Amino acid sequence: MSLQQRGGALKLAQTGNSIPQLLRGSRRLACPKFKQLGKPTDVRTLVAAPQEVPSKEKPVEVQQNDGSYHFFSFADEKPAKKIEPASKNEPASKNEPFAWTKQWYPVAVLADMDTSKPHLVRMLGGKYVLWCDSKGEWHCQSDRCPHRLAPMSEGKIVGDQLQCSYHGWRFQGDGVSSCLSTQATPKTHDAKAAHPKSCLKSFPIELRHGLIWVWPDESPDRFVVAAGTELAPEAPPEQGKDGFTWHTLLPWFVRVFPYSMETLFDNALDPSHVPWSHHGVIGNRDGVTPIELKVLEPVSPKGLKTEYFTLGGESTGNSYSNKDEPVDPATLHVQFRAPHTLVYDTFRQDGTRAKLLAYALPTKPGECMVTAQTWDTRPSPLQKLPFSIPTWFYHKVFMAGGDGDTVLLKEQEMSISELPGGRRAFHTPTKADVGVQMWRQWTERFITGTSCGPYQLASASEHESAFLEKHHMPREKALDRYHHHVEKCPACSNAMETFKKSTWVAGVAAAVFAQLSLLSALNLIGPAAAAASGAAVATSLALGPLTVPLHMVWAAVFAVASAVCVKLALVLNDNARSYIFQDYVHAHI
Repeated sequence: MSLQQRGGALKLAQTGNSIPQLLRGSRRLACPKFKQLGKPTDVRTLVAAPQEVPSKEKPVEVQQNDGSYHFFSFADEKPAKKIEPASKNEPASKNEPFAWTKQWYPVAVLADMDTSKPHLVRMLGGKYVLWCDSKGEWHCQSDRCPHRLAPMSEGKIVGDQLQCSYHGWRFQGDGVSSCLSTQATPKTHDAKAAHPKSCLKSFPIELRHGLIWVWPDESPDRFVVAAGTELAPEAPPEQGKDGFTWHTLLPWFVRVFPYSMETLFDNALDPSHVPWSHHGVIGNRDGVTPIELKVLEPVSPKGLKTEYFTLGGESTGNSYSNKDEPVDPATLHVQFRAPHTLVYDTFRQDGTRAKLLAYALPTKPGECMVTAQTWDTRPSPLQKLPFSIPTWFYHKVFMAGGDGDTVLLKEQEMSISELPGGRRAFHTPTKADVGVQMWRQWTERFITGTSCGPYQLASASEHESAFLEKHHMPREKALDRYHHHVEKCPACSNAMETFKKSTWVAGVAAAVFAQLSLLSALNLIGPAAAAASGAAVATSLALGPLTVPLHMVWAAVFAVASAVCVKLALVLNDNARSYIFQDYVHAHI
């Protein structure tokens, strides 16, 4: 039965959009708001703007006695959003529960999935199995067999059923147990198979935008509620909309990171880190200009939105220029849409646009998965080439980009866990920190002090093991490209295997050419062998005033060919190894 059929009764049900009440056993905690410190004196103000306006209409910044900022614009005579300072006597907004399980989450790229086997999926700390039946229909179910709790992701697909590899129990896509294998006699088989405890729980699933989306809620009305809930607040841009033709710069890219979703958005909503953390890949730390984030949408259950002006590099969200004159100036909108969406929307002065869309999936404690794609209304120089650039090339660039701050964020998360105040230890006094301040406000309202955090389905032991594992995580594991991306990406895994095979071929060729060079130098092949057979051949080569034996010329040619093959083998081997681990040392970049 399709999701639309299961949700057909939506119009007859009273659903509403109000936020659910707090779960039993949870409690409200009063947390002070984040403190906005005084205006720094060592930060240069960026006065460039997309369009010049009379000075009397420019926004004026007024620092209040309490340390907060007001931004006034004489054009509209309305104060912008005020970032309040913390006060010991003034509590922050009360914690509000967020229904983390009653949301759609993208769990995989459809084109990357192998339909011949089941796949393990982690969401919110829970375990699920994703599989496709013989009709091409995808299903998501609990990863624990109801019989002996064996992982169904280690099972086998048999026609339209998923078979457990422990005792052979089979289940249909809707969760109904259809076979108890040899565990039940024919007389009692039907009754035991129909028992509610013999069923494998199923979850709503949708295929959209090239992704597989899952609704991980276990409520009895989950199919009805899921059918009436918007799939994603932000989606890929539509071709032709507003007269734009969008070019895909980066195909869907998926990577797992060894830190929580909370840390991810701490980082992603701070565009000023890009030229520093990702220098040489998607940023440039030379000639950085300050970023002044402005509030476009205040913190709400739906998320938040900020804006800033940049002189260049806007498609990656940084603000830098290596020239005296502005380069490709643009205005960027950076927004977070609850519970998992990040959008960088670029509006250039020449009328073109660029967009980066990323979905963050909280997989298990201390870990999250990002699914991202980028578009632009003007094609990149690579897309103008007469041949298409392979997907693995773009993925490799973004793997390098992800390496830039992975170790920094992993260590930052460890420092947070060791400090009494946690993330309250952040010192965020500049206007570039507005996004981080707003994100902290959102987390204090919907994560901190509530029982509805993004990893709520994980057990206490998993939270503890994740904490201990991160404290002993070496760089090789933190920057592990193979298990975090390559393993589940057909384009990159095939490229890695191709580089491995090419390395072997180049190595064999180098050995062959080296052997031929040696034999030629000993005059055992070439002209000597031909002369021994009675053939009339030249045995020397005149190079101006010099006469060189021909066998030595061939020996030199074979030696050069061998050296070229050795160099090629080393390059190919480095490329193959880069799909497993590539260190990123900022001091050397």
